[in-house]
Amino acid sequence: ICSHNLWNNKGLIQLPTTGLNSCLRCKWTLTVRPRQKVNLKFSQFYLGAGDWIKIYDGPTSKRDALIVKYDGNGVPADLVTSGNKMLLQFQSDKCGNSSRVIAFYQATECGGLIRLDPNSALKRKA
Repeated sequence: ICSHNLWNNKGLIQLPTTGLNSCLRCKWTLTVRPRQKVNLKFSQFYLGAGDWIKIYDGPTSKRDALIVKYDGNGVPADLVTSGNKMLLQFQSDKCGNSSRVIAFYQATECGGLIRLDPNSALKRKA
């Protein structure tokens, strides 16, 4: 398991480029200044078969704090928390694949968590 606690107002999150031959599990806990929010932006996003990333609004993996679980490809939309902490968890179910994820985070004073019903009439344009 790789585990990172990041206490900066901006930074980089990147999957290790070595170790994916051994069913990797990683987590990152992001903390920015009080009264700020965490803004997460992916620049590269490719998950191998069986891999996933879960992103939580806050520092714990409580079910009701789950913002999203990604298990596909294509760069996801930016995410903003409701408070000053965010948790990311990565799991590689299949050994030896080639997942590649790079994301940047920074503190922001505006924004907030928006959750859309997947059955909603609102659709993201391709």
